[in-house]
Amino acid sequence: MIFMHWVESTAVLAFTLAVLWVPDRAALADQGGLDVSGYYLFVDAPPIPFRAINWVELWAKEKPDHSHVLQGSIRLNEPPVKGRYVNLELTNLLLAGEKLTFQSASWKGLSYRFSGRFLKAGDFSEVAAPGEVVLQGRLTKLQGEKVVDEAEVKFAYEVGD
Repeated sequence: MIFMHWVESTAVLAFTLAVLWVPDRAALADQGGLDVSGYYLFVDAPPIPFRAINWVELWAKEKPDHSHVLQGSIRLNEPPVKGRYVNLELTNLLLAGEKLTFQSASWKGLSYRFSGRFLKAGDFSEVAAPGEVVLQGRLTKLQGEKVVDEAEVKFAYEVGD
């Protein structure tokens, strides 16, 4: 599904798919769990095959029953298309304990897959220092189903809006 979001004066093309229930922020913090909502940026310059990626964003969306669904997207460094930035929906998004896996929707025949783990627990907006590695794992670039590149990557956390 494609949803259009308006962010300040710029439209953002965001692909969104709900795939996992997670408890609310307060429950996560009280249980010493993970609150992963926010932006994840490469700690070092991204490997050359992954320079098209600007960041990964994760967020929890509240459902009518007050439970939450984890959603996400990858923001590409593509020039805006008709004033809209390109975000790839994260599908097969799974957060199990400290482990995070996902695959993105495709853009121009390319998609991304990630398998990694969080290195800290808690509400990252409170426990992660600027530039600190909080997520690391293997990022894979696919053309169709064919693997074209892979790299070990590290991400730092920034508070989302």
